[in-house]
Amino acid sequence: MQLTHMPLNPHYGQGQFTRAILIRNLSAQEVELGMEDHEHALRIYLKHDGENILTVSGQWIRHPMDICSGATQALSSWSGSPLLKDLRQSRRTQDTAHHCTHFIDMLDLASVHAYQQRPEVHYAVVVDDSPEGDEAPQLWRNKQKILSLQLEQHEVFVEPHHWRGRSVYKGFLKWAAASLEEAEFELAYIVQKAMFVARSQRIDIPTVTGKAARLSAPPDLSLIHISEPTRPLYI
Repeated sequence: MQLTHMPLNPHYGQGQFTRAILIRNLSAQEVELGMEDHEHALRIYLKHDGENILTVSGQWIRHPMDICSGATQALSSWSGSPLLKDLRQSRRTQDTAHHCTHFIDMLDLASVHAYQQRPEVHYAVVVDDSPEGDEAPQLWRNKQKILSLQLEQHEVFVEPHHWRGRSVYKGFLKWAAASLEEAEFELAYIVQKAMFVARSQRIDIPTVTGKAARLSAPPDLSLIHISEPTRPLYI
């Protein structure tokens, strides 16, 4: 995605974006999801009966802007809705414009996890800075690399071959939902949602907003663990 209308981060090219996701079962009917990247750290608690969400709540540990703070209250309105069986299905029974997109994205993952009764899982999306635009995102699951990708022009897939020519930001998930099997679509979903945030590393946020995009301070390291900088983050 071209950012010619935005001031560029003078330090881009010296870092790495990482998003980590942990989904675990607190009991047979309770799922907790934690997500962290350079701008966000959040938790979702979901109780269910195997078919429907009984209650859902969220917790910010760190958020980038002051308008984010009300997202946790809005999340509770999904209580009573069906669990999502497959990420390719739309369960948008509400106007999602009134919700934080990151909470809704992660709720989808937690919902599928609950419905399919999956075991605990860790994901990490890792993207090294690339001023030339040839980013090579990696997806890790349970500390094993399961997907290596290649972009050009900061957004167009080159690899895998059957994704070639698709923009990660423009209509990708709509195409993927119609073209990919469930398991591969879920990996594509996790990568695309992370890349949506990763592109902000290229922007000089303090110049745009007048302050750094981390209003609620660093995370409590007793809640979220960050591993060595050269390795993926794991919550």
